[in-house]
Amino acid sequence: MSDPRLMAAVSRLERKIAENPEEFLAYIGIEEKLFGYSRSHLKQLCCRCPVHEGDNPKAFHAWIREDALDKPPFIWRCFTNNCHQDFGATAIGLVRGVKQCSFREALKIALDFFSLSSIEELIPDKDTILKLQENQTDSIFQSKGGKNAKRKSHFRGSQD
Repeated sequence: MSDPRLMAAVSRLERKIAENPEEFLAYIGIEEKLFGYSRSHLKQLCCRCPVHEGDNPKAFHAWIREDALDKPPFIWRCFTNNCHQDFGATAIGLVRGVKQCSFREALKIALDFFSLSSIEELIPDKDTILKLQENQTDSIFQSKGGKNAKRKSHFRGSQD
């Protein structure tokens, strides 16, 4: 999937999933009681791994970021069997693991959750893609600017 418009649409879908993580997990069949906490816009959910159906109640962790534009909004990990490595550590990867299905089938399941008929419904227009790319580039430079800015100015010979 190298088409930037489709990649942006899948990213939008992942962000929609991160807005309703408990409901989405229940929708794909994870009925077990999850517990979570918020810490600086990060929510963590924990239970036994729904992919390999292990018995360790803390094997599966999912982290949901509420406001990070430059990081995945939903990531998960299985600390027992590393199931995330087989299916991908994204929400769509989790669907693939739980439902034992292809990427395309996992997308369809996620789209059904939101009553969408096609991923094309989430494809942004060109202006939105350019704005998203610009925001990601800005956030990368801002996050590295603090420590490296002094270092760069030092190499240019300026006095701070």
